[in-house]
Order: sequence, then structure tokens, then C-alpha cells
Amino acid sequence: MPFGIPIQPDNTNSIPLLIDGLKGAGVRVIQVDEVRIQNAEVLGRMGPKAQAAAPELQRVYKFVGYPTMRTATSVALWRIARDTS
Repeated sequence: MPFGIPIQPDNTNSIPLLIDGLKGAGVRVIQVDEVRIQNAEVLGRMGPKAQAAAPELQRVYKFVGYPTMRTATSVALWRIARDTS
């Protein structure tokens, strides 16, 4: 539930908001990682419809190196594009 807002996986209008959350936009510093993980999970459930988020998911995967974040982003990428690189 990113930003405390329930977002359904079929609501593709929310993709820009979810991408902003991956970037940490509008999020208190203490909550950035939690929001990134939640947003990655929602984007992953959207599957190929969330292709626009793939570049930001890859950036977070590469630059936020702890295991929980890497797992969330790699699962999302796999669900979106079958890509974990």
C-alpha cells in the first residue's frame, strides 16, 4: 500500500506515482526504503503493464544494495519483463 494508498495491480494510472516512490519523491527519508519495497511489489504484480517502471527498478536494484531491496526489485523486474539483470 504505497503512501498508505491502496493501489490495485490493474490500476495502470498509478504507475507514475509508483515510479516517483521508487525515486523517493515526496517520502520522508526514514520511510524511503519501505516505500520503495512496497512500490516494487505493486509494480511487479502489474506485470508487463508496468514496463515503464523497469529502468527505475533497475537503478534501485543497482544502487541500493541491501538484500531486501534487491529481492523486491529483482522479483518485480522478473514479473514485468522476465529480466533480472
